[in-house]
Amino acid sequence: MPLFEAGRTFLDKKAPNESGSKAKYFIGMNDADFEDDYIVCFVFNTEHRIDLLPNIGCVKAKLKYVIEPGTFSFITKHSSIELYPVFYKLKELLDKPNIVELDKADENLARRIKNCVDENLIPSKAWNLIKNSFKNNKK
Repeated sequence: MPLFEAGRTFLDKKAPNESGSKAKYFIGMNDADFEDDYIVCFVFNTEHRIDLLPNIGCVKAKLKYVIEPGTFSFITKHSSIELYPVFYKLKELLDKPNIVELDKADENLARRIKNCVDENLIPSKAWNLIKNSFKNNKK
C-alpha cells in the first residue's frame, strides 16, 4: 500500500491563492511512495449556483466533477472538483501542521473523477501519474 493513495482527500489550511493563503480541500489522484513523488491534486469548490450546471457528476465542458452534499464527510453543500491540476510533493503532506488528512474516495468514485479529466487539457506529466496509478489499482 502506498503512503498516499489515489482518491485521498485532505485540507490544506494554508493553500496559496491570489490574496495570500486560504484553507482549501483537495483530492489527490495518484499514488505516491517517496517524499519527492509528485501528487496530482484537484481543488474542491462550493457550487453556489448548482442550477447553472447540467447534472451531478462529470461536466466535462466546464472541467468539473460535481458532487452532492455528503459525498465526503466535509462536503455539506453541492461542490465541484475543479479538474485543473495542482502539484504537491508527498513530503509537503507528511506530518505538516497545515495538512489534515480526510476521507478517501471509494474506487468507483475515484475512477469516475479520473474518467472526467480531459487528458488533452492537463500536463502530460499529470495525466501519466493519474493513469499509471489507476492501471496499477485494477481490481
